[in-house]
Amino acid sequence: MMVQKNIEFTRQVDVNNHYVFCDPIKLREIFLNILSNAYKYTNPGGSVHMYLKEIPSAREGYALYQTTISDTGIGISEEFSREHNTTDNKIEGTGLGMPIVKHLVEFLNGTVLGKTHSPCGG
Repeated sequence: MMVQKNIEFTRQVDVNNHYVFCDPIKLREIFLNILSNAYKYTNPGGSVHMYLKEIPSAREGYALYQTTISDTGIGISEEFSREHNTTDNKIEGTGLGMPIVKHLVEFLNGTVLGKTHSPCGG
């Protein structure tokens, strides 16, 4: 998908435990929505990077996983709603992807943080 739009997709995985007990259907839905969003809002020639990091937990036998997905697109509003300027760009969709992500992540006791794009890399 990214190749068709000439978007460079990179990923970095920094984990000790490659097998985890989780809800694979919800996790897949989360990543599909986030990556689809990154694809839609990144111009051809841009880039998307996914970084997965395992964070040790104080609870034995458990770990926390932090995923950062960054792209050269327009960014995400703090409300995780569709950006107002997308109608000018003719981007199709319902605009429900990121609210669904936020709901599913919170349901799984996680947190979603959005940060708008900064051309200075900040």
